[in-house]
Amino acid sequence: MISSRIVARAFVGRVEELDHLIARRRQAGDGHGGLVLIGGEAGIGKSRLVTEFKVQLNRRKSALAAGSCREFAQKPLGPVLDVLGQLTGARAPNLASETKDERLEALAHAFRDVAAKRTTVVILEDLHWADLDLVQTLLVLTQRAAAERLLFVATYRDNEIVPGHRLFKWFGRLMRENATSHITLRRFDDRDVDRLIASAIEGTIPMPPRVLHAVRERSDGNPLFAEELLRNAVDSQRGGLEFGAAALPLSLHALVAERLQTCTDDARMLLRRASLFGRHFSIVDVCETFGGEPRSLQTALEDLCGLQLLDAVDVSAGRYRFRHALTRDVVYGEMEPDTLRPLHVTIAQHLERSGEGASAPEITGHHFWQAGLHERAAAYYELAGDAAIGDFAYGDAAEFYERAGEGFAGDRAACARLFARAAQALMFSGDVDAGLDRYERAARLALELHDIAGLVRNRVLMAGHLFDADRRQDAIALLRETLQIAERGDVSLHSRLRTRLAMTLARDGSLDQAWEVLDAIDPALLQTRAEWVGEYYLCASELHALRAEISEWKACFDRGAAIYEELGHPGPLHVAHANFAVQALCLGETALAREHHRIAAEFARTLHFDDQAALAAQVELFAGNLSEARRIVDEMLPSSRFLMRALSAQVAIPLAIALGDDRMLERYVDEKLLAQAGSQRLTATQARVAAAHALAFAATNRRGEARMLASRVLASMNTAFGMMLPVLAVALLLPQRAHELRPLLEAAAEPKDDRVGKGLLRFLNAAEAAHRGDGDAARRPAETGAALFAAIGWPIFEARCLEMAGKRSAALEIYRRCGAAGELRRLEFVSQSLPETNALGVLTPRERELAVRVASGKSNREIAQELTVGEKTVEKYLTSIYAKLGLVSRAQLAALVASVRDNRE
Repeated sequence: MISSRIVARAFVGRVEELDHLIARRRQAGDGHGGLVLIGGEAGIGKSRLVTEFKVQLNRRKSALAAGSCREFAQKPLGPVLDVLGQLTGARAPNLASETKDERLEALAHAFRDVAAKRTTVVILEDLHWADLDLVQTLLVLTQRAAAERLLFVATYRDNEIVPGHRLFKWFGRLMRENATSHITLRRFDDRDVDRLIASAIEGTIPMPPRVLHAVRERSDGNPLFAEELLRNAVDSQRGGLEFGAAALPLSLHALVAERLQTCTDDARMLLRRASLFGRHFSIVDVCETFGGEPRSLQTALEDLCGLQLLDAVDVSAGRYRFRHALTRDVVYGEMEPDTLRPLHVTIAQHLERSGEGASAPEITGHHFWQAGLHERAAAYYELAGDAAIGDFAYGDAAEFYERAGEGFAGDRAACARLFARAAQALMFSGDVDAGLDRYERAARLALELHDIAGLVRNRVLMAGHLFDADRRQDAIALLRETLQIAERGDVSLHSRLRTRLAMTLARDGSLDQAWEVLDAIDPALLQTRAEWVGEYYLCASELHALRAEISEWKACFDRGAAIYEELGHPGPLHVAHANFAVQALCLGETALAREHHRIAAEFARTLHFDDQAALAAQVELFAGNLSEARRIVDEMLPSSRFLMRALSAQVAIPLAIALGDDRMLERYVDEKLLAQAGSQRLTATQARVAAAHALAFAATNRRGEARMLASRVLASMNTAFGMMLPVLAVALLLPQRAHELRPLLEAAAEPKDDRVGKGLLRFLNAAEAAHRGDGDAARRPAETGAALFAAIGWPIFEARCLEMAGKRSAALEIYRRCGAAGELRRLEFVSQSLPETNALGVLTPRERELAVRVASGKSNREIAQELTVGEKTVEKYLTSIYAKLGLVSRAQLAALVASVRDNRE
């Protein structure tokens, strides 16, 4: 197998540091140069920052040279002479025979001559390996550069430059210079590590979330560690191997071993003993287990902290930790297994006697497990899993539960319980496939044990996750299959399962079937479990929403939510408020949608969920608050989960089109999402994603693909509820097929309170009339639609209707108010480039002739016959017309021609 380095393509974090380097280059250009020292541990990203700085430099205005110090076999002043040779284009002078002062003057003079011609940037890497002459020379050059167009940038490992290091004094003097500024690179926080991981693995192979979680945890925020661990994980995945917690790439092992070589024998022994306790340890525990007095180890501890191998957590309490988890792994791995087992037993028994076993169950469980006493470890691991769930550390919880299940291998009831808990934790951590597998294992064990309630509970949770992963038919089939088994249990259990089936059918668009299932339930039969009653009323609320029965919708939601609030269940409350907010937006209750998304977001933060932001951005998009929608979208983290990707695409793509942001559009077009549907009928979620992409393709002159995709969307629609984006795509891209969509919209518009359905119906009718070139027929529904969308508070839809009504100025005003730069650019370009005497003057006479025929409703074939040209020629003309006028559809062209006629009149 070939193993290649995995490197993040994106430049993550360090924005302020990069800005500082650019600012110092600018100051150097004004004659105020000097030195920037970039310090940080090995792998922290010093070279990556310097590389990004090089990319930002304007090579026409700046001279650039780079060199690096070597750990061995380095000539005196070699790196300085190398960069000077690069700058002068000549071989650097031989300074061996000159005095030290003469060498300094010669070098300073040479650099001054280079900087006199143009601003010069000199990069020196790994300054911690420099010889004394080089650092002393750099000190003088920095002093001179303060008044020159000369900037030095030097990187070094700050954990190497400690008291006692031969260069410690001179680094101190460098930092005290007025012309020196200092950048210290800290470890990434979890958010930046996640961004780096997402960028690094893009285009490789899918990685389970638990593996990515392990990489993040073990990297400790060090970018190099994260990339090397990812490389190891990808290699393991390709080789069909498990990425073990102890797996450590040779590159990192060597890096850590290099640091350990500086330790004394006593310090090395202390590290080995401490490593038995894990990353965190107490020196008191070490001494109680192995003998000795804490005071006798104080010198070794101070040396290890000085070398930055250990960090003091609480000196007074004797608590320390390994600075890096990988350091602990290397030290621990140096000991033989036969030596380790009795030591782990000793530690575990000490923890039990001291009472710390229950307060730190994962530690006690670890020691019993490492000692081979798996059953004794299992109980502690289960406690550790429960504690991790309480701390929202879902990845850790899943590992603890699975380890406990291994320990309880002979107890089927315990295994069923632990599989279900592991499944829940895996789902929350984002590993859907692994979670479904554990749920099914738990369900099979429950069936073997005749635990029908356990079976139903696990299958209901499985169905919910299948549905969220857009495997809707699988979810419905699973619930129907389980319904037959549930008949063996009590009536309330069977009724609860029917409630979940009704909700699933409703979300799949099978409203009549959903009502049929729900109507067969007697709520009184659910009274044995309050949360089941709450679920019943929330299901009823959702079905009322689909019928636009506003008062019943609100009343049932309030009743169901009140039950969960009384029970204090944050998870179900988060789901309830998020679903209610989505329904509110679909019913045109914009303010209500925003409020309940806010409530759901509070629960999401508490639960450490990451699936709320896209929904909140959608509300702001529809409400015309494009800057706020963009802020939310920009803060969203990349995700490999289908639902998250789908939500992001159907929000970010129309937002990018409205903003006219091509980069954002390119970032969120996700054709792999479209490929997942294959040739099958699109689900509602897939239809919304496809509609967003159809609009994106139209906006980027891929009109044939756009129409084909819109056609698939149209063929897949069986409800208008929540399908605002698909209706928009069909109206703009396939107005000639409006009659196929109209029955759904007419049904949606029938309830008196469904303002969205009524508005979308008018919008569709106006688009169809405009496509026929009948401006009068388009005007009235367009004006009515605009009024409806204005009342709802959806200004972008209002402006679209105003365009078709020929009220371009009013539409422009709305787009300006919302910050819809893309729509503004399109309309303003058309307006500014149409002289009064010839409103379509940007077009050639042939293009104007063709545009009028398109606006009159003629097909490409009819136009080709009338103009005696081929259909492909007509398509080329159309592409040119759309590009010149900034339009994306025949409907828009028809509306433009109609408004031009009105202006002439």
